[in-house]
Amino acid sequence: MEQRNTFMLLGLLSGVVYAFFGILTILTFFGVVSFALISADVLTGLMILIVGIVFIEGAKELRESVSDAIPFLMVGILLAGVIAGLQIAILFSNALGWLLALEDWTDWQVASDFTQAIWVFPAVVPLLVAMYPFSKRVVKKPKEVK
Repeated sequence: MEQRNTFMLLGLLSGVVYAFFGILTILTFFGVVSFALISADVLTGLMILIVGIVFIEGAKELRESVSDAIPFLMVGILLAGVIAGLQIAILFSNALGWLLALEDWTDWQVASDFTQAIWVFPAVVPLLVAMYPFSKRVVKKPKEVK
């Protein structure tokens, strides 16, 4: 029961953080709000919002059953990691273009690619750390056929 409450709280916290920044990114794109740290990219905002919804759904499912909710949380962690990883790959590829002094990258700055997809990811780390021992118990090795 205690483990379920921990997963529910961390999943809900991750979901709220992701959903908040997803909505904020979309609102920035449409010019409703303006923040210096928020990139105005509607696709990034939608992806972050979807990850937040997955986490919130997982936390909601945890009230009823652990076995049905764990996949939501694991998929949310996976999506958050993939989105952050892709954004980091884009950042490194642009940095390489800048280092090589390519024409399109002469005015490039790290801050332009260091988007919320990267700096929101640490909100997932506590959930990942809490779920790691649990996931090792869930995934069992298949029995060998003799």
